[in-house]
Amino acid sequence: MRASDVIALVGLLITLAALPAGAQQLAPAAVRAADNTTSVGASSFSADTTASSRNSAPAQEPFHGARTAVGGLIGGGGGLVAGFVIGGQLASGCHGDLCRPLQAAFAGMVGESLGLAIGAHLGSGSTSGDRLILSSLTSVGIMTGGVLASLAGGVVVLPLTPVLQLAAAYAIESH
Repeated sequence: MRASDVIALVGLLITLAALPAGAQQLAPAAVRAADNTTSVGASSFSADTTASSRNSAPAQEPFHGARTAVGGLIGGGGGLVAGFVIGGQLASGCHGDLCRPLQAAFAGMVGESLGLAIGAHLGSGSTSGDRLILSSLTSVGIMTGGVLASLAGGVVVLPLTPVLQLAAAYAIESH
C-alpha cells in the first residue's frame, strides 16, 4: 500500500469518526413538584409533558456569513504562510534538491487547511467545539482528496481545493 493511499484512508476514517451521532442525543425530561393539596401531607409529583418543555432547544447563536468567509480566507492564508515557514525549518536536515521545498509545500497545505477551518470558526462567532473539530477534519480530508486527485493527473483539482474547503467550512458553521 502506497503512502498516499494510507494518508487518504486515515483522513477518511478520522472524518467519519468525528461525525456527530444524533441518535445518542436525548431530550431532557423535566419533572416538577405539583401543589401540595393532599390531606395526608404527602406531596405528589407529576411529569411535565407539555410540548414546550419537550421541544425547547437552546437559543441559537447568530450566524455571521460574511465574517465566516473572511475569517476562512485570512486563516487559510495565514496558515499557508505559517506552514511553509515551519515546514522549511523542519526540513533543515533534509538532503536532496526537492526535499526542503516538498516538505515546506506539504506543511503549507496542512497549515492552510487547519487555518481556514479555524479562521472560519472564529469568524462565525460559534462557540461549539464540535463544529471546529468537524470543520478541521473535513478541510484536511478535502485537501487530501485534492492532492491525490492532482497526483492522479487532475491538475485542475488542486486550485479548487481551497474553494471546496471554504464552502464546507461555511456549511458546517452555518448549521
